Amino acid sequence: GAKAPRAEDDPRGFERALLTALLPGSGVTSVGWDLRALQSCAQALRERLSPEAWRLIHETAAQFEQHLRAVLDRPGPPPLTDVLNVLARADTHLAAITGAQTDRMTRDDGWRLLSIGRQIERLCFHADVLAETFAQGLALTEDGFALLLGVFDSTITYRAQFQARREAPPLLHLLVHDTDNPRSLGWVARTMRERFAKLARHDPGWAADIAAGLPVPEAWPLAELAASDQVLVEHLKRAAAQAAELSSLLSQRYFAHVIGAEQRVWQ
Repeated sequence: GAKAPRAEDDPRGFERALLTALLPGSGVTSVGWDLRALQSCAQALRERLSPEAWRLIHETAAQFEQHLRAVLDRPGPPPLTDVLNVLARADTHLAAITGAQTDRMTRDDGWRLLSIGRQIERLCFHADVLAETFAQGLALTEDGFALLLGVFDSTITYRAQFQARREAPPLLHLLVHDTDNPRSLGWVARTMRERFAKLARHDPGWAADIAAGLPVPEAWPLAELAASDQVLVEHLKRAAAQAAELSSLLSQRYFAHVIGAEQRVWQ
C-alpha cells in the first residue's frame, strides 16, 4: 500500500495509517493479521478442538475486524478510546483462548511444543522491549517505567513490593530475576528450558547440547545490569537471539521434511 506519512509532518494521517494497519487486510503482520492466521490454524485443527475453543477463536478474529472497521469508518478522526477498547476486548478473548489451551489440553508433547512456543515469543518480545527502553534512556522516566510494568503485567506486584520507587535495581529484580513472577524473563526462560528438556527427553545428547545455549536470566548479575545499560542490553539481545535459535532448531528437528531420518513427537 501507500507509504504512511511521517508523524511529525502529518500526525492525523500517521495516526489513521497506524490504526488502519491493525486490520487483517492491511498487508502487514498486524494484530488483525495474527488473529486471522490463528483462525486459519484453528480451522485446520478443528476436529481436535472443543466446540467452545473453536467458537472463541472464530469470534475473536471476526469481532476484532468488525468492531475496528466500525470505528475507523466513522467520519473524522477515529476516537482513540474506542480503538483501545477494541484492542482490550481482543486481549481479553486471547487470554480466554490461552486459558482453554492450558487448562483443557492433555500434557503431551503437542502441549509442550505449544507452551515452548509461547515462552519463546514472550521471552523475545519482553527482552526486546526491555532492551529498547533502556537503550533509549526511557526506562526510568515516568511513562517508560509505567510502560514496562504494563507490558510485563507486573504493575500491581511492583507497587505491592516496592511502593512508588522508580529505580533500576527493583525494576530489574522483578522483571528479570524474580522466578516467582510468571512474566519475568527468569521465570519464562526457566519454564522454556524445563518444557524443552521434557520434550527432548528421548534424545538426551541433542537436548543437552541445545540446553547449554539457552539463556538463564536469573543468573545474570543484578548489580552489573543496574549499573550499565550497555551490559543489560547485551544480555537481553543475546537472550532473544538464543530463544529464536531454539525455535529454529525445534522446527528443523520436528517439522523438517528434507532430512533422512524420520522424526516424531512422542505421546
